[in-house]
Amino acid sequence: MGGEPLLRPDVLQEGITLFSGNTVTTKGTLKPIDLPNCTYVISVDGPPELNDAIRGNGTFKKVINTLSNIPEKFSSTVMCQCVVTRQNEDS
Repeated sequence: MGGEPLLRPDVLQEGITLFSGNTVTTKGTLKPIDLPNCTYVISVDGPPELNDAIRGNGTFKKVINTLSNIPEKFSSTVMCQCVVTRQNEDS
């Protein structure tokens, strides 16, 4: 958690061997790797224009593309989360 963990898949692959269950929190702009006993939490903070204002231009579209291209046989669990702020509380 913190930064973008998918920039270091080698660390993720080694790290998952240390615990029976693992969670990787990501911005969702990079393709996740299939890790056993792992849950991916992808951050989405509202509709496209609001999400992009918070997370960067084009981020919402990249996240949707990432989610749309996860293979059906992907063994990791994928969830989305929203950080509620004053900017998005009404969305």
